[in-house]
Amino acid sequence: MNQNRDILRSALELGSLRPEADMSIEQYLMTPESMMRQVNIMKSVLGGKKILFLGDDDHLSVLFGKYLDVSPVVVEHDARICRSLRDNYAKDGINDYIIEDYDARNVLPKHISADAFYINPPYSSKNHGKGTKVWLSRVTGAVPVGSVSVLVYPIDKDLQWTLDCMHDILQYAYDCGLMVVNIDKDIHTYEHLPNNPGLLSSNIYLYKYKDCIVKEIEDIDGGSLYR
Repeated sequence: MNQNRDILRSALELGSLRPEADMSIEQYLMTPESMMRQVNIMKSVLGGKKILFLGDDDHLSVLFGKYLDVSPVVVEHDARICRSLRDNYAKDGINDYIIEDYDARNVLPKHISADAFYINPPYSSKNHGKGTKVWLSRVTGAVPVGSVSVLVYPIDKDLQWTLDCMHDILQYAYDCGLMVVNIDKDIHTYEHLPNNPGLLSSNIYLYKYKDCIVKEIEDIDGGSLYR
């Protein structure tokens, strides 16, 4: 119980320190209470591992590094987030990390590798989950066969777009050599959701069963990654 209080305190502090969400790309930030819950859930899955984050506007890599002994590998194009992560790693004594400037429209550099990935990608509600597919295509080659990674995405029977997108995303994930092995449903809440108040996201656990040549997603310039 005392550790949960400590984690929540850290999450609340991060919530006040991290850069504000960029609403032009429909960026939403996880609430501190959900961040605390996520730390507890991820302990048995990601604890002690080298974890790849494609983007980390939530700053969960800080909490994972502090409480789960995770070594974060963050590829991120937003300079604000890179600066903030470095500052918070230093503040919390997290020394074993990598942060690289990276634009997801390009193939992930071959030297980037990890034990597993953790992504909370663009939901791309209006184009069949295109942004999420791109995120998956970038990270799947960086983790080994036999690993279990985490995709955060909403699944809501009352929001048809989440079901339609998830159908396409999971088919694409399978083509990338990834298979769903578990789901924690409806466990994350977000700050400031003007279009989808009350939206909850889920943890989708992806087991990498083989290496694949990933089919490149086309037409990913501009805002198509995010909408």
